[in-house]
Amino acid sequence: MARNFPDPISITVPLRTTWEERWELMDEHGDPLDLTDYQFRMQVRDKVSRALLLEIGTEADYAAIDLPTGAIDITVPAEVVEALSPDNAKVKAVFDAEIYIPGASEYVIPVLKGSVSLLPRVTEAP
Repeated sequence: MARNFPDPISITVPLRTTWEERWELMDEHGDPLDLTDYQFRMQVRDKVSRALLLEIGTEADYAAIDLPTGAIDITVPAEVVEALSPDNAKVKAVFDAEIYIPGASEYVIPVLKGSVSLLPRVTEAP
């Protein structure tokens, strides 16, 4: 597997909503990657201060690996997204993500990087 990051991606997440993403990882032939034995982890950090805002992972929370499709699925509950900006103010963040085989000497492959914009939500729940 390649060890280079693909081009950065930009994600927009409305605050106070469930954040869902699905990333299908493919090999050089366009076939799903075999992610058997791999775990996934991702950190979201404030763009300016680099303070850790959120950890997502198969060993932590909010992520799962779909082996037949080589996909990473994340689902972050609305209350967790809301806690990233309790006053509903815009937050600019950066992230990177990697797959790895756990062990004493981890085998780590970067798979995604980019920016996350957490935007104020206008519609309020009743």
